[in-house]
Amino acid sequence: MALSNKTNPCPAPLIASPIDHTSKTCISGCCIPCPYINNFYPPGQIDMIYTVLSIVRVISFTCILFIVLSYLVLPNKREQSAMIVLFFNMCLLVFLSVTFFYIGDHKAIQCANNFTQSTMENNLLCGIQGVLLILSTFLLILFCFLLILHLHIQTVWKSNLLLRYYVHAQVIVWIISLSFTLIPAATKNITFDFGAVCLVSGQISKPMFWFPLAFFVIPAFFIHIMTFIHISKTQWTLARDFEDSSLGTIVTSSSITMDNITGQDVLNVIKIQWRSLLLTLILLFTYSVFMVYSILATNQLSPLLSGLTDPWISEWINCLMIHKLTNDGQSKCAHISLKHVPNVIFLIIAESLTALLGISVFLVFGTSVGLLREWKYWFIKTFSHVDKYDNNRFM
Repeated sequence: MALSNKTNPCPAPLIASPIDHTSKTCISGCCIPCPYINNFYPPGQIDMIYTVLSIVRVISFTCILFIVLSYLVLPNKREQSAMIVLFFNMCLLVFLSVTFFYIGDHKAIQCANNFTQSTMENNLLCGIQGVLLILSTFLLILFCFLLILHLHIQTVWKSNLLLRYYVHAQVIVWIISLSFTLIPAATKNITFDFGAVCLVSGQISKPMFWFPLAFFVIPAFFIHIMTFIHISKTQWTLARDFEDSSLGTIVTSSSITMDNITGQDVLNVIKIQWRSLLLTLILLFTYSVFMVYSILATNQLSPLLSGLTDPWISEWINCLMIHKLTNDGQSKCAHISLKHVPNVIFLIIAESLTALLGISVFLVFGTSVGLLREWKYWFIKTFSHVDKYDNNRFM
């Protein structure tokens, strides 16, 4: 199949390759430009989606920055029990900060040149951004796991065991996270495959990224469920005891006391910690959706990244040739390629969930009346003495 002629060698969106350029995404002198996946959707669609999501991520970053500052500045937020939430939000801040590597110019991360997608070897920004994203993702999941475990032990077992071994838990979290970050970095397996960022190469992403994360996500989910079951049983017991007492049922005083103490303890914990419980649910759901999306996308795109050999690609290129003169082949032929690339609705949902993480966390933590009241007291305590000093100076 010959694609070239002297006047206009390649149909859009394909571009002519230099004489000395060889690539698995080139055929008969015409190449799919970087980033490859964008060319299989209607023109500009993917860029527009990621531009909007970049703006959302910047807003999310700002929201999390407020939360982090609150935990660093306000004295009540620096208690040891709140430190896990602080570290979680600091990691989320780094996770969202990678947006600034590519905002306004996605190709700065995605592409080494017009023909080649980025790897940590041909694009330094890709390597740095990938390391930060991998490390912050592991830290997010592990701190989330730690938070869920702490809430479960505190709620169900009435123990602060993790707070007693807080430093040990921190060390374990960092060792695991750094290990799974350094391995792909040392083996040069940080690349751009699809999406907006560089991550662990699709060839090793399952054993070195998704499955290790799932090792903590899946137990965390079931521990979370067990915590809620315990809460529900306790509330049911309280309601039953109250009903029995109101009906005059004979119940031993020791039994009522035990149930009431236990139930009150649990309800007090939930009253204080419900925000942390909701936070972990949001993160677990976001991770699960994005993991499924990424694995499916990797499987769909692997034939393309390994070479233009699939029959549908030949059909797609032939369609581009038919519409070569009108230069609208990408939009006219998208019906062929859209069957073989990630569904755009699934892409939007998965990417939006990660972009909205900061806003979601802010709605859970940053809008509480207690937090706003603490800021008010902090401002009064910090600046009221300045006003007194200024008034006394001129008296």
